[in-house]
Amino acid sequence: MSQDEQGPETSGEANVAAKVAANEPVVIDLAAGTYFWCRCGLSSNQPFCDGSHRGTSFEPMRWKLEADRKVSLCQCKRTDKEPLCDGSHRQLGPGNSLGDAPSS
Repeated sequence: MSQDEQGPETSGEANVAAKVAANEPVVIDLAAGTYFWCRCGLSSNQPFCDGSHRGTSFEPMRWKLEADRKVSLCQCKRTDKEPLCDGSHRQLGPGNSLGDAPSS
Protein backbone atom coordinates (compact mmCIF):
# COMPACT_ATOMS: atom_id res chain seq x y z
CA MET A 1 0.00 0.00 0.00
CA SER A 2 1.34 3.44 -0.85
CA GLN A 3 0.07 6.93 -0.27
CA ASP A 4 0.46 9.84 -2.69
CA GLU A 5 -0.73 13.15 -1.30
CA GLN A 6 -2.19 15.58 -3.80
CA GLY A 7 -1.70 18.76 -1.83
CA PRO A 8 -1.46 20.22 1.63
CA GLU A 9 -4.25 19.72 4.13
CA THR A 10 -4.90 23.45 4.17
CA SER A 11 -3.48 25.51 1.33
CA GLY A 12 -1.52 27.82 3.62
CA GLU A 13 -4.30 28.92 5.96
CA ALA A 14 -3.11 28.37 9.52
CA ASN A 15 -5.37 26.78 12.12
CA VAL A 16 -8.18 25.85 9.74
CA ALA A 17 -9.82 22.73 11.17
CA ALA A 18 -11.65 20.23 9.03
CA LYS A 19 -15.25 19.41 9.88
CA VAL A 20 -15.60 16.22 11.90
CA ALA A 21 -17.67 13.97 9.63
CA ALA A 22 -18.11 11.30 12.33
CA ASN A 23 -16.58 10.39 15.69
CA GLU A 24 -15.74 6.90 14.46
CA PRO A 25 -13.88 5.38 11.52
CA VAL A 26 -15.57 3.63 8.64
CA VAL A 27 -14.41 0.02 8.26
CA ILE A 28 -14.75 -1.02 4.64
CA ASP A 29 -13.55 -3.68 2.19
CA LEU A 30 -11.87 -1.91 -0.73
CA ALA A 31 -10.59 -3.24 -4.02
CA ALA A 32 -7.08 -2.34 -5.14
CA GLY A 33 -7.15 1.03 -6.85
CA THR A 34 -6.88 4.77 -6.41
CA TYR A 35 -9.18 6.65 -4.04
CA PHE A 36 -9.59 10.28 -3.03
CA TRP A 37 -10.04 10.61 0.74
CA CYS A 38 -11.98 13.65 1.97
CA ARG A 39 -9.86 15.98 4.13
CA CYS A 40 -12.39 18.78 4.63
CA GLY A 41 -15.15 16.71 6.23
CA LEU A 42 -17.83 18.29 4.01
CA SER A 43 -18.32 15.41 1.55
CA SER A 44 -21.71 13.69 1.57
CA ASN A 45 -19.87 10.58 0.32
CA GLN A 46 -17.66 10.07 3.42
CA PRO A 47 -14.93 9.07 3.70
CA PHE A 48 -14.39 9.82 0.01
CA CYS A 49 -14.24 13.20 -1.72
CA ASP A 50 -17.27 14.46 -3.65
CA GLY A 51 -15.84 17.89 -4.48
CA SER A 52 -17.49 19.71 -1.56
CA HIS A 53 -14.10 21.21 -0.64
CA ARG A 54 -14.31 23.59 -3.62
CA GLY A 55 -14.04 27.14 -2.34
CA THR A 56 -12.18 26.05 0.80
CA SER A 57 -8.47 25.72 1.50
CA PHE A 58 -8.69 21.90 1.59
CA GLU A 59 -7.64 19.37 -1.04
CA PRO A 60 -8.49 15.65 -1.04
CA MET A 61 -5.78 13.05 -0.54
CA ARG A 62 -5.06 10.75 -3.46
CA TRP A 63 -4.51 7.31 -1.98
CA LYS A 64 -3.48 4.14 -3.79
CA LEU A 65 -4.37 0.75 -2.36
CA GLU A 66 -2.05 -1.87 -3.86
CA ALA A 67 -4.19 -4.92 -2.98
CA ASP A 68 -7.79 -5.67 -1.97
CA ARG A 69 -8.16 -5.32 1.81
CA LYS A 70 -10.31 -4.20 4.71
CA VAL A 71 -9.33 -0.75 5.96
CA SER A 72 -10.40 1.56 8.78
CA LEU A 73 -10.65 5.07 7.29
CA CYS A 74 -10.67 8.19 9.44
CA GLN A 75 -13.82 10.32 9.49
CA CYS A 76 -12.88 12.71 12.31
CA LYS A 77 -10.15 14.24 10.08
CA ARG A 78 -7.70 14.43 13.01
CA THR A 79 -5.60 11.33 12.24
CA ASP A 80 -1.82 11.50 11.95
CA LYS A 81 -1.92 8.49 9.59
CA GLU A 82 -4.06 9.85 6.72
CA PRO A 83 -6.31 8.33 5.53
CA LEU A 84 -6.24 5.54 8.11
CA CYS A 85 -7.77 5.86 11.55
CA ASP A 86 -5.26 6.23 14.39
CA GLY A 87 -7.82 6.54 17.21
CA SER A 88 -7.75 10.36 17.32
CA HIS A 89 -11.58 10.41 17.41
CA ARG A 90 -11.39 9.12 21.00
CA GLN A 91 -9.85 12.46 22.02
CA LEU A 92 -12.77 14.52 20.70
CA GLY A 93 -15.42 15.81 23.04
CA PRO A 94 -19.18 15.38 22.55
CA GLY A 95 -19.62 18.73 20.77
CA ASN A 96 -17.10 17.80 18.11
CA SER A 97 -19.52 15.72 16.04
CA LEU A 98 -20.61 19.02 14.49
CA GLY A 99 -17.11 19.88 13.35
CA ASP A 100 -15.90 21.99 16.27
CA ALA A 101 -12.13 22.00 16.65
CA PRO A 102 -10.99 20.21 19.80
CA SER A 103 -10.20 22.60 22.63
CA SER A 104 -6.68 22.65 23.99
